[in-house]
Amino acid sequence: SLFTVLAQQEVQGLEVFCKMSKTWVPIPADDDVLVVNVGDCLSDRLLGSFPSTLHRVKDCEKRLSIAFFVQPEYDALIGSKDTHRQTFHEWRQKKIKDAMRLQRKHGT
Repeated sequence: SLFTVLAQQEVQGLEVFCKMSKTWVPIPADDDVLVVNVGDCLSDRLLGSFPSTLHRVKDCEKRLSIAFFVQPEYDALIGSKDTHRQTFHEWRQKKIKDAMRLQRKHGT
């Protein structure tokens, strides 16, 4: 996706990975705050200026969050004049194939 907007209740659970410290950092849950995660498509489009967010949700008993995913239309052209232009669908299919190849390689 381009980005995700997430509304959380007061129960924590969302964590992001900090590359510098190589640790998972909890994101405070606050009813009045929206969390925005940069997605792979936006990160690629901006040539890594805003890296996508590696994140996870820890197991919680009662946690409610509502996510709104923003992505281009499947036939929208992405890329710039300096990069290979392709449709969002083509870009997404390549990302899925790359992820599957990596999963087979590492057996996860």
